[in-house]
Amino acid sequence: MNKVFDALMQYGLHDTKIDRITPEGNSIVFEFDNGVYSLSASGKEMALTGKCSLKITADIAATAELENYVNIRRSLKNRTKELTITELTELVDKYGFNVDNLYFSAFNNEVLIVGGIGKYGIEIYISDILQAEYIFS
Repeated sequence: MNKVFDALMQYGLHDTKIDRITPEGNSIVFEFDNGVYSLSASGKEMALTGKCSLKITADIAATAELENYVNIRRSLKNRTKELTITELTELVDKYGFNVDNLYFSAFNNEVLIVGGIGKYGIEIYISDILQAEYIFS
């Protein structure tokens, strides 16, 4: 199996809330004040873990920037707008981000986090992922 997939799928993000997003060099950190869901052996969501973070590190070339590996779309009805990481972090700091689901593609180690902020649908694509880890506080 894929090590990034295995790391991401240890916990469930469906129906959780991201309270803060912080870019850190070639990583992006998603903070969950209420935690993420522990999963049973069959993948069923059990209980919230308590406060934690999900750190996703992209395989970035020395001259590249994180913005080249993270694409964010905000949509409302039939209108879509690209957001920068800074714009997303400001919105999340103010309103939080409600996660609907997380999808993973092993083809290019890409994650799609789908959810919403207020009335807007948000899609966060992170490509060329090198590592993913949950950090509990």
